[in-house]
Amino acid sequence: MSHMVEITTKIQGLDMLERACRRLGLNLMRGKTKARYYGNKVVTCDHAIEVPSCGFDIGVKKQSDKSYLLMADFYGQEGRKLEEVCGKELGRLKQAYQAVVAKVVAQSKGFTVEETKVNGKQRVRCWRMVQ
Repeated sequence: MSHMVEITTKIQGLDMLERACRRLGLNLMRGKTKARYYGNKVVTCDHAIEVPSCGFDIGVKKQSDKSYLLMADFYGQEGRKLEEVCGKELGRLKQAYQAVVAKVVAQSKGFTVEETKVNGKQRVRCWRMVQ
């Protein structure tokens, strides 16, 4: 049965979410207040992430604590397309977001950052030279 699922990662900033989306070839549509899902239905949101070649969007909804909640429908053929791109329960998108956050925070503290993929997973390595 189709329904929008709330994903349990708190998104703290749209700029970092947008960078994570670009890593996966997705497009964060700021101000797009309707996200498409199964049966030509829409859910109200504050922003939407468009998934190329997919009839479904990912809804981005602002919470009372100023963080953002992700909402998606994985039902049917379009839901499977969304899952192929973004991972099960948006795992690839969450991983990309976490990598962006780690990189930004580490660089702001003076660390050098190196990113690699190991067995299909993102790896962020941070270091700082000590004098």
